[in-house]
Amino acid sequence: MQWTQKKKYLAVAMGACVLGALVYGGKQYLAARELARINDARIDGGWYESPLSYNGTWYLVPPNEVYGSGVEEGGIPALINPKTMTIAEADEVIADDLGGISVEMNGEARFYPVQIMNWHEVVHDTLGGESILVYYGPLTGTASVYELPEGKTFTVSGQEYNNDVLLKEEGTETLWSGVRGTPVVAANEATLSTSLVRLPSTFMTWGEWKDVHDSGFVLSTDTGYTRDYTRHPYGNYENSPGVYFPVNHSAIPVRAKEPAYVVQLTEGSALMVNIVALLDQTPSVQVGAECVVAFRDVAMSYTNIFSCGIDGQMLTFTRAGSDTFVDAETSSTWNSSGVAISGELKGTQLTLAPVIRTYIFAADALFPAATVMGEEFIFEEEEEIDTDAVDAAGGAVIEGENTDGATIEVVPAE
Repeated sequence: MQWTQKKKYLAVAMGACVLGALVYGGKQYLAARELARINDARIDGGWYESPLSYNGTWYLVPPNEVYGSGVEEGGIPALINPKTMTIAEADEVIADDLGGISVEMNGEARFYPVQIMNWHEVVHDTLGGESILVYYGPLTGTASVYELPEGKTFTVSGQEYNNDVLLKEEGTETLWSGVRGTPVVAANEATLSTSLVRLPSTFMTWGEWKDVHDSGFVLSTDTGYTRDYTRHPYGNYENSPGVYFPVNHSAIPVRAKEPAYVVQLTEGSALMVNIVALLDQTPSVQVGAECVVAFRDVAMSYTNIFSCGIDGQMLTFTRAGSDTFVDAETSSTWNSSGVAISGELKGTQLTLAPVIRTYIFAADALFPAATVMGEEFIFEEEEEIDTDAVDAAGGAVIEGENTDGATIEVVPAE
């Protein structure tokens, strides 16, 4: 009798296990179908044409392609109202050949060195009486500046998409693309239709910034955090072929970390400027009703991108010398700073276009529909983006999981 009862208990337990397995398997099946549904809606490059809901959260990108970087939210501390230093003080700690973000607002100029931005990535600052958000993404080489809306504060979320560090809007669950300045994950659909206003900026070396600025201030190394600002936290990453995380779109046959500039034009369109094209004789390009011109002094590393328009007139340019350009409409000569130095328009200044400086693999992945300026000048030989070549990157140890639980482990060279 006792043995019969044990068999009953055993049968019930086995039945419960089988039932549990069936329920679990059913949930996994439904989850797989849901992921397949949203993946079917993905457009080239991973972006959705319209937001999709998954597990109660709205996405503009595939949720299984949002990866944890291994850094906790806020583990890379953003700077709020940072201190500045003078040009003379900065010259003691910043090497001439190191890059940074140059911003000018209402007559005030400021330089944000990459050797500091690498450790913080996000700066909330006030320049020329305006609140701005300065962003630098080390994994994508992205420099961008935005108007900072009143009451908004951003921190580094610890998650990324296509190596684009996602920013967390404090007080919400919204994750923003640092490169695009738009939300990609939010608790409600309407939030995903918002965006930050991009401001003009230029990426240049410290030596170049000093050459073109008689006055101005520099982001200070006195940040309130203990960091070795003489050391690159990502080692030789920017000169290596590898990237830390998967890239879902890499159609352009070019060195992955070749610098490129992206100009967001009308809604839904963008222009990608590869610097190789800037040595061509026709540096201006028109996309629809929009026109921009890219000026680069051959002797300098930085690129200025301007609107072609002057008082409603669109100008077209050709290179006249190593650092001069001539417009066809007035025969005026312009320097690489966008100033007419002779001719009918002498003294006129072109207006800087709000641009994103980034690596070309990131531009290709995050702006897959962009028109490519100078596409014929892009290198013919293909270089495959190596997501496993992390030994060459020499960066920080990064471990993380995507939303499906797939573990990523990046072990750098010592």
